Amino acid sequence: MMVLSLTLTLIFILWNSSFAQDCNNPLLKVFNFTKLTAPQAGSSYPYCTNLKNGLACCSNTTVAGFQTLVNNLINNIQSIAGERDSYMNQLNNDFTQQYQAANIILQQFNDQIADIIRSNPAIGYPLQNQLYLFQIYSNELLRLDGAFISALRSYQRARVVCFSALVEIQASMWCLACDATYAAQGVHPDGSINVSSTVYETIQSSCVPLTLQGDLFNALYQAQQSFERVRNLAQYLAVYKASGYILPEYLIHDDIYKPKNTTQQTVMTPAGCNANNCTWQCENLFSSQFIMNQTLVGSGAGMIGGNDVILQAIGLGALSVSSEIGEFIDQPEVSNNEIVISEDNMQNTNENLDTENSMAEAEISLIEADETENINKTEAVIGNSDINSLLIAAIESTNEAIAMLTNQTDGLNSSPQSSLILVVTTGYWIPSITTSGLTINVSPDPAAISGLGSNDGSTPGIIVEIGGSQNEEVVREVEADFEESGETIFDPNWQ
Repeated sequence: MMVLSLTLTLIFILWNSSFAQDCNNPLLKVFNFTKLTAPQAGSSYPYCTNLKNGLACCSNTTVAGFQTLVNNLINNIQSIAGERDSYMNQLNNDFTQQYQAANIILQQFNDQIADIIRSNPAIGYPLQNQLYLFQIYSNELLRLDGAFISALRSYQRARVVCFSALVEIQASMWCLACDATYAAQGVHPDGSINVSSTVYETIQSSCVPLTLQGDLFNALYQAQQSFERVRNLAQYLAVYKASGYILPEYLIHDDIYKPKNTTQQTVMTPAGCNANNCTWQCENLFSSQFIMNQTLVGSGAGMIGGNDVILQAIGLGALSVSSEIGEFIDQPEVSNNEIVISEDNMQNTNENLDTENSMAEAEISLIEADETENINKTEAVIGNSDINSLLIAAIESTNEAIAMLTNQTDGLNSSPQSSLILVVTTGYWIPSITTSGLTINVSPDPAAISGLGSNDGSTPGIIVEIGGSQNEEVVREVEADFEESGETIFDPNWQ
């Protein structure tokens, strides 16, 4: 009963303070802004419409400094983007022809691979699969050959739209951090936020095209990462042929290029994302407190490393050393009571499967023994069903208490960005038109690779508007520029 009273008291305090106009905005601490002791009128402030028309908890000087914060943020993400542009250009110049030449040699050993499949399928099938994969990389490089600059320009123009939108959203969040009416706009005590679907729609419509177009360049990374494997397999098969069709005794497993940093990794469009929707971007490009993930954004707003080359070892004894090269093998997860077999392991012998099953059974026995020992050591044990019942009862009683305090039956709102179960705030954050009024100046080509220069990306006062994309005007301008220049807008799906 004492715990329930304490809970009700805490909820009342949170509820009572959530709707007041004060300077206890959790976002002030999140963004390390110095707060005022009491709210003041922001009519004279240079930025943030919500502050100009309301009460602010940051000084005029703090808000005036937002332009510097914007400039620094743009410099950071463009530095990452520029490094990737330069690196892709280097790969295009240095690796494409070498990879294509090596792959042509390798693909001439199809007859030898067919022979190995008949005599030793555990080696032959992985060999065949890798040759198929390398040919896919080769085909992608052929698509890019001669069109790299054109493709890069399209990618860079899409990046201007994405970066501009995300920087504006981040700047608008700084404006919210200084707002005395934060509680009514869905700010939680931990700084997480109920965000309007308009914001998510803006993120997706502005950045999905960038991520989709970026997939094309992954072939450059994959060519570099697999280049040594292509050469080594050609040598392996040449030795096999020259020795009278006897498998070489050595193993190929340490020849996949390891990226040293994120610039050297692929960036993949996440599974489930398409031209109209990508919830992954909404969940990952900003934290629950809406702090931009600059590495993800600067790298192309997709999954870093998602298409990096992962290949199993080739040769006699490859299966026995798989544990040594686990970082190169996409291992399936194995539960305590089942064995999951990947396609790569379909050719394993029954003996290997029996060994794995025996190990799994032994592991289960050890776990059950540990659980029995723990139960014997404990005088009272609460089962899972009892725990669930207690949690449900506690949540239901708290729901009723909040409903009484707030005089509403839907006092529990759930935020897709919040990890909180109990939410005592109402409303959603919806940036108003020209929320910040800041100048967002994004360069299409920070590394000066494609020749677009650095003056085409000035987009002052990007608009976040309910019911539509904040960047429709920018997109139209980009398309118009292409038509005037006579360039072909690059379509990543062209054949």
